[in-house]
Amino acid sequence: NKLKKAEETLFIVKKAAESSPNAMVLADPEGNHFYHNKAFTQLFGYTPEELHAIVDEPTIYANKDTAKIVFDTIKGGGSWTGEVELVSKSGNVSVALLRADAIKDDHGKILGLVGLYTDITERKLAEESLRQLNMQLEQRVEEQTAQIRTSYETAKAERKRFEDVLE
Repeated sequence: NKLKKAEETLFIVKKAAESSPNAMVLADPEGNHFYHNKAFTQLFGYTPEELHAIVDEPTIYANKDTAKIVFDTIKGGGSWTGEVELVSKSGNVSVALLRADAIKDDHGKILGLVGLYTDITERKLAEESLRQLNMQLEQRVEEQTAQIRTSYETAKAERKRFEDVLE
């Protein structure tokens, strides 16, 4: 009965992971991949078998130094959170918010590693577009202010000339 309950719990956890919109990868304490969900496959294009066959752990990372920092941190029992650039099997580059952790037992022994990737590529593109629009708007305001200042100075000079003529 305990075995059946454990199997049901494991089934529920696996179904929850599969339905997550965030890409998830699990590895053993040495970083050897053994599971990833559908969102991971959709984001990166690798099947579990393909990723497991790849010896180079940080294959999906655009920046290998960042990958080393992430893996060193979590293999050492820590957590790492930040934005990372990732490269899919087809070569597409995306930006993700990564939350990576060591999974530990009650005694602190590392049992595995987990990485959760939230694709923020669209948000980053929208932020960049907004930044560009803001810069354009600021430039227009500066140009309009300069034109108004020039018009004001011209009108002021014309008024002075007019007043001088009337005197």
